[in-house]
Amino acid sequence: MGGKGTALPDPAWTRLTDVAGKDEAFVRDLFAQEGWSSLAGELGETEAYSFARRTALMWLRPDAFAAGVARQVLAAASEARYRPLAAVPVRLERCAVRALWAYMCRWATTERLLLLDALAALGPGLLVLWADNTGAPACERMTAVKGRNDPRRREPGTLRDIAGSPNRVLTMLHCADMPRT
Repeated sequence: MGGKGTALPDPAWTRLTDVAGKDEAFVRDLFAQEGWSSLAGELGETEAYSFARRTALMWLRPDAFAAGVARQVLAAASEARYRPLAAVPVRLERCAVRALWAYMCRWATTERLLLLDALAALGPGLLVLWADNTGAPACERMTAVKGRNDPRRREPGTLRDIAGSPNRVLTMLHCADMPRT
């Protein structure tokens, strides 16, 4: 490109997240910009927003496999009326851990980051693309279905509850947050 190419297109970030301030973080996030550019380039802008509304991405983390609860989580997601569209084993290294949790890592301690690295190093997780069979915004509903990371504030029957997630670090799964397209 050499500076002569066009800039990556920015979507209306507020259509892709309800998390306060995250839309502003996306404006400066090269991974978010590049991801949107790839999706919109492949599907077209209108269909990219529609795809973002219909699908939810989940990383079933290595701690879920180590705890032997991965099958229960996948079954519970299906029972919650999600349909898997694709799945691929994914192993995250240190830089990918930082990229995945870049927004939340702004508040993390060094010890917490090292613990996330150690959890990711347990082995591969499973990245699953889900379609919501209810017609509701998939990520918005998945955010509720997965449950809170804090067990004291988690609703019974959520994916993290079913997985037996014991604390705010061993959460067994990660999902993208809710777009509101």
